[in-house]
Amino acid sequence: MIHVVTSKGANHPKKVMTGVEPVKSKIPELCKTAPADAGGLSIIKSREKELMARAPFPSNLIVFIGFCTLAIALFFSAIIFSIVPTLLPIQIVIFICLILVSGMAAIGYTLFLRSERTSYQAMALVEQQNLITTMAAQISTLRDRQNNLRRAYGEEKLRADEARNSKAAFLAHLNHDFRTPLNHIIGFADLMTHQTFGPVGDERYLAYIGDI
Repeated sequence: MIHVVTSKGANHPKKVMTGVEPVKSKIPELCKTAPADAGGLSIIKSREKELMARAPFPSNLIVFIGFCTLAIALFFSAIIFSIVPTLLPIQIVIFICLILVSGMAAIGYTLFLRSERTSYQAMALVEQQNLITTMAAQISTLRDRQNNLRRAYGEEKLRADEARNSKAAFLAHLNHDFRTPLNHIIGFADLMTHQTFGPVGDERYLAYIGDI
């Protein structure tokens, strides 16, 4: 049982907990006094970092490939113009088409990578929810187990108290049952030793009475 004693001090009352009976139960580490985000949140964050590290993300490589493509196209256009000067309008049209195709390819690839990253983010969110659900179920199970252990401890303590009280009562009755007749026997042996009612008759009888 828990007794709360309230004592008023100079500034504010203080509550002192007395008579708290410890519950001797082996509860796993997850159910002990640990912060709510100490274990599960770190697992979720590490898993999210792992998934996001695997997720592709558009980088400067796309820009580099685009510039390289345009530079190569410009180089070959200059070579063709030096060989056949009359093809300048056709080269300009081809160069503009290459620019448009490169830009559209870069934009499409960027959108594709972003969609892939969005799918990885959704996967990470689903795994977070699954981890949170699993942890909540484990915590609920551990709390139920702790309550069962506390209840079993209380029942066993009551049984132990009843057994101790029964033992004390039995020893008290046994002591009384032995002491009452022994008082008469010891008193009668004392009378026989002093031969109050006459001689005993043989010395060995006195030795027997002395043993009593």
